[in-house]
Amino acid sequence: MSTTPTPPSVPAAPAGSLADTILSALDALLTAAGGILPFAGYADLLVKIAQKGVLSYEAHTGKPIDPTLLKPIDKV
Repeated sequence: MSTTPTPPSVPAAPAGSLADTILSALDALLTAAGGILPFAGYADLLVKIAQKGVLSYEAHTGKPIDPTLLKPIDKV
């Protein structure tokens, strides 16, 4: 009998865009971190993810992100 905790299973990536896959993975990560990570930890994690995304975009395109394209999500 092992005392090592079993990591949560990650659902298969949905068919769709890369952004959908990334958002699904983030959702699974945040769900798994549920009661472990305090709110400040979530905020810090999301800021780091956003910063990494900006750096990756700029490295891929060679251009900065156009801030006029960043808008809040409309409520459904």
